[in-house]
Amino acid sequence: MRSLFNFLLLAAVVAGLVFVAAPWFAFRGLREAARTDDAAGLADLIDYNAVRQDIAAQIQPSSTPASPPPDIWHDPLGALKRAIQPMTQPTPATDAYLTAKALRALTNGRTPAAGAGSGAHDPFPMVRYWGPNRTRIGVRDKSQPHEAVFTFERRGFFT
Repeated sequence: MRSLFNFLLLAAVVAGLVFVAAPWFAFRGLREAARTDDAAGLADLIDYNAVRQDIAAQIQPSSTPASPPPDIWHDPLGALKRAIQPMTQPTPATDAYLTAKALRALTNGRTPAAGAGSGAHDPFPMVRYWGPNRTRIGVRDKSQPHEAVFTFERRGFFT
């Protein structure tokens, strides 16, 4: 009976450790999939639509205050032009950040334009926030001014 209790206690501790460490292993999997150009592995780890929306908000230039719409009585052609133009602004090019090469650079704490680096020593990822359903892991290359922060969201107990 005592060995059964010890086994169950050990199983609970191991399950807890795996639960806590799962985002770190997901980051390591993301880094390895980006390094080997594994498109299927990247697709399993990345929610591309959510990442596109988040990156678009980060790289879109700051908006200038909009001028008041033209008055139809003073500028009828301007008012007609405004009515015909689409109301949405074009989305910035976010797909450049979602290639395997760009993701490899980001997982090494570098900008995609700077490249992935030599690969001799990848920076160690540090947990910036850990919660039961969301974890943020940051990576910073010493040559870069900013840290790349990845957000991992739990969709299942070990997913």
